[in-house]
Amino acid sequence: MSHPKKDTPNRSSIIASRIKETESEIAALESELDRIPTQKEMLLAREEIDQTALDALETQEERQAKALANLRVRVSLLGKQQEAAESEEAAQRLQQIVAEAERLIEREGPALAAYDEAAKALAERAQAIAELHRQHGELVHEEVFLVERYRLPRTGVPRLGEMPNAFDVGSKLGGIFSSANQQDSPWARKRAQWDNQRRSQPPERKSQPPDRDRQPSTGVPRLTEIPNSEVGSELGGIFSAGY
Repeated sequence: MSHPKKDTPNRSSIIASRIKETESEIAALESELDRIPTQKEMLLAREEIDQTALDALETQEERQAKALANLRVRVSLLGKQQEAAESEEAAQRLQQIVAEAERLIEREGPALAAYDEAAKALAERAQAIAELHRQHGELVHEEVFLVERYRLPRTGVPRLGEMPNAFDVGSKLGGIFSSANQQDSPWARKRAQWDNQRRSQPPERKSQPPDRDRQPSTGVPRLTEIPNSEVGSELGGIFSAGY
């Protein structure tokens, strides 16, 4: 029986895990080193100094201090490796973004064509409703004329329902299309956070990938403009002609 493949963690995630593990080791070593001065004081406060124990404690302190320094260097080096790995993964992702955008553009043509057909069909149905109201209006005008001209009793011409609110359609479409602007994009927030972090760093420490790792802009293929949601205005014009 075949089993679904598990997602393989990318290199930058693996390095990030190593950094986290190393930082945990640093915290543990710092805690141990913080206790050594108290232990030394306890040895030195005795009536007779246990030189063997003191030498062992100082040897331990020296060894742990070196280990701590090495771990801090390791975190720094791993951080550089992580930056390089993230840059490489970002370059690969940019190529994927271009491919995904191209697929969206392929789907855009049929979607726009279907939208135009739907708008045309809606306009035709609106025209039919408007024509009903126009004809009804003519009957009402004729009734009023005949009643007033010949002093006849009102017959009470049956009334049509209310004309549809055309601008509700425009409002709904406007809301749908405006949501596509992605004003609250998580990637926009990430970019703003990164930019603020970069600006707060000293110039020599600003995070930038090496020149060899910088990738030129891929120029993501762009969709055409979002359709104009003035369908409501067009329908409003059609319905107003029906009165």
